[in-house]
Amino acid sequence: MAPDAPMGPLPGPIRMQRPPRAQRNALNVDRQKKIVTDTERLLALALDVKATLRTVGEGPMPSDLTKKVEEIEKLAHAIRQKEAE
Repeated sequence: MAPDAPMGPLPGPIRMQRPPRAQRNALNVDRQKKIVTDTERLLALALDVKATLRTVGEGPMPSDLTKKVEEIEKLAHAIRQKEAE
């Protein structure tokens, strides 16, 4: 085609094609497994924090407790994001 030749009409809006049903189902199963794993980890951390707080009482909080609480926050956010997908 010559460089100055007119081009045909521009294509319409580009549509994103959905993956085949089997692939979508596989992705959903994988997503659900990750959600379950994250939720189990979240529960384990929450129970550990609860037990630690019971033993500490009114005393100073252990330094690793802050890290666990931050991890709980991150896991909760990740679970919410995965649920929204």
